[in-house]
Amino acid sequence: MGLIVIPKQHGAWSILIASFILGASLGGKFGIESILLLAAVLSVFLGRYAASEYFKLSVSLSARKNLLAWFAPLGGLAFFLAIFLLGATLLVIKYRRWFLIPLGSVSLAITALSLYLAKKGKDLTFVGEITNILGLSLVAPAAEYTSRGVYSLRTFGLWLLCFFFFAGSVFRVRYLNRKRLEAGGEFYERLKAGMSSLLFHITAFLITFGLARKNVLPSLAPLVLAPINLRVFWSVGRRYKNPIPIRTIGYIELFHTLVFLALAMMVYLPRG
Repeated sequence: MGLIVIPKQHGAWSILIASFILGASLGGKFGIESILLLAAVLSVFLGRYAASEYFKLSVSLSARKNLLAWFAPLGGLAFFLAIFLLGATLLVIKYRRWFLIPLGSVSLAITALSLYLAKKGKDLTFVGEITNILGLSLVAPAAEYTSRGVYSLRTFGLWLLCFFFFAGSVFRVRYLNRKRLEAGGEFYERLKAGMSSLLFHITAFLITFGLARKNVLPSLAPLVLAPINLRVFWSVGRRYKNPIPIRTIGYIELFHTLVFLALAMMVYLPRG
């Protein structure tokens, strides 16, 4: 095992990359500040994975006999911590991105909670997945603020929009994967199995609509969530005779992420 291990968490990577691209693009300026933030974000993401690997080894009797197995995740964690501290210090002290202090504090607290859940073997539970998405979606407002240098209510709105979309993926994937038997049943069974997903997506859409009326979000922001809401209604309404392979579900989610990214940019970027 090397010091740097790339996690094979495709969903987490897509959230991180999409959130950064969206936030940096809407900020209007991609400079050294954005590069430093990206380095800091990646160091936290990879460092969190190294720490979770360390916790897994800490409960393994066989791994305790292998000092190299212990050193690898600890060395990786120290390496990423150094990068994070360097990038964060430069952003706050040199480039005066002071709002990153409270934003980063919240992010680190969520990361700590995520590690606690991982240590307990609960990182793949509903709470564990939502916690991870809560932290990763903060990359969008952080990138927007770092690029623009100014914080506003729309920065908060951008995070909420990202969270709604990516948190919804937990419901969507669980319905098609973990409730695949119900997804192939009668309409009542499908409705019962997909009710939590339907309620979440409807609630997210209504909140987005309300925030758009209050100018926290752009006026057309609800349209960003419209395609995925239609997808959820269609999934529950359709009877799946054969279960959808998990790889195919992943491709479907990737496609919707690209649609979300494109629509969000169209809605947020100034027209004229």
